[in-house]
Amino acid sequence: MSSFLARSRRVLWLLRTLPPSGAVWVVRRLLESPASRRHRLDEALSHADGRLVFVCHGNIMRSAFASEVARAASPLYSDFILSAGTHASDGSPAEQTAAAVARQFGVDLEAHRSSPLASLELTDRDLVVCMDRFNEAHVLMHLGHGGRVFLVGDIATDETGNEAIVARVSREIADPYGKGETVTQTAFRGVRSIGELWGKRYSAARGAIR
Repeated sequence: MSSFLARSRRVLWLLRTLPPSGAVWVVRRLLESPASRRHRLDEALSHADGRLVFVCHGNIMRSAFASEVARAASPLYSDFILSAGTHASDGSPAEQTAAAVARQFGVDLEAHRSSPLASLELTDRDLVVCMDRFNEAHVLMHLGHGGRVFLVGDIATDETGNEAIVARVSREIADPYGKGETVTQTAFRGVRSIGELWGKRYSAARGAIR
């Protein structure tokens, strides 16, 4: 199956699965040009005085790992880097496979406990990084606006807004939940490279506005 066909089927699935308000956000983001997305990102980073929040579905795999990677890349501002889930329970530990694979990458998730998105009380100062379009749509519905909401791979773009070859990951990181160790390793490999970029860019941006 071609990547274009796979993306098209995923978009159709999203539009059928999400409530109308979420589907509207998906369409709006799909119509956004790379240049506009890059401008939003640059603008958000130029005012990075809020928290950096990674969001996935249950906050027990991707966003938990991403936040730890970003904290390691941004030690001065690690207290401002958080994670949450759009459908997370409160206080659940990292999923077993996720914790095991994270250790393979030198990241300890044993102390992680999940947080529902609503419990964070997001503000328009926070920079929100979503693992996939489903998470993004839910965040946008929750906030009612989206100038500082991005997909995780949006950080891996060059100055023209094109996908950066060096990252070798897509704008989304698919949920590896229940798909075994190998799939989780692949997902976490992408999350690690992108999480480091977010941490470094966030740290540099916060340092520049001190």
